Amino acid sequence: MTEFVRKRLAELITASGIPPSRLSELLYLNPGYFSDVRRGK
Repeated sequence: MTEFVRKRLAELITASGIPPSRLSELLYLNPGYFSDVRRGK
């Protein structure tokens, strides 16, 4: 994942106002997915 995409995704998560844990639940993603994105994994 490029740095730009990682940063933009983090911005969108923050702007959504939905906690990352709830967002990953709604999108059927691994609960730690957004943590990994923020860390650049």
